[in-house]
Amino acid sequence: MHRFSSTTALLALGLGLSLIAGLAQGAPRFVLVGVASDETACDQERVLAQELALVIDDLGIARAEPPRPDFGALPVAEQVEALRGTVMDPEVIAAGWLDAADADRWRMVLVFAGEGRAVVQLVEAAPGVEGLPGLALAAREVLAAALPLEPAPAVSEPAAGEVPQVVPPRQRRFALEVGGHLGWGVAHEILPSPAAGGALGAQVRIVDELWIALVVAIAGASEPATDTSALTIGPRLHLAWLPGGERVGVGPTLAFQVAYVRAFGGGPESDLRDDSATRPSFEPGVAARLRLAPRVELAPSLRARIGPQLPLTKGRLEVGEEPALDLVLDVGLRILL
Repeated sequence: MHRFSSTTALLALGLGLSLIAGLAQGAPRFVLVGVASDETACDQERVLAQELALVIDDLGIARAEPPRPDFGALPVAEQVEALRGTVMDPEVIAAGWLDAADADRWRMVLVFAGEGRAVVQLVEAAPGVEGLPGLALAAREVLAAALPLEPAPAVSEPAAGEVPQVVPPRQRRFALEVGGHLGWGVAHEILPSPAAGGALGAQVRIVDELWIALVVAIAGASEPATDTSALTIGPRLHLAWLPGGERVGVGPTLAFQVAYVRAFGGGPESDLRDDSATRPSFEPGVAARLRLAPRVELAPSLRARIGPQLPLTKGRLEVGEEPALDLVLDVGLRILL
């Protein structure tokens, strides 16, 4: 009797990732009020917020919408009054916003408000995007005069003729990969084709972008015309060299696999009978990586699987001496650990 009379079930693999991070910090004590009216001004405020976070992170920084739609066009006295009871809650010591009145320089308004009093100060810096770090440092100087802040992080200037040292990002040494698999018999392959399935594996970085991986792959195929099907499962060891930039890399790959092949022969049109065999193969090809998120990469590869034929002898599988050729396409997600 034929064990499976329909298409061999494909392996379904699912991957769920969630990263939850919490910081046990007190309430922010400095608020940057957004008064931007266009996309360019929004980008400028975003850069300023990043620069402020670098130099006064000990205060805790928050961003807030203006208390009134016309906040940016109000006189300073009315702006301060509008902040009371809204942005300037009891935990907030100071607030600030960019003043775009002068296009020739950066100007930031800083407000210190308390019970029945308010102090307003202006800080300025040279124009251009490169002036925003200077504006953040100027704001820190004003805040430091009124509040006990930690010393600003020192920025060392390279000596004349000295090349600044660039610290590369930390390389992840391990990865997990889960993906899908398609294989097509090209030459001297008697098993049903195409075959589809999936793979799950672990990877280790040897050096730079040279990776070694151990993968367990499974694939199934069926041929309705002859009512035959096959299931292949086995470990695969492969090397991949993926040089390139931080986001994209392409390079050669070489794999070696020993697979257990189980064939299910069918009706009168099939010469194949139920049987199994162990089949080694090696798989040269090309692989790539595409960064989707800081620790997630798309990992496609295309390989030529070269292994012995499985000729039929009285309907049984045997490992032959002549080679057979398959094309294999894998597309997976790689999670850097």
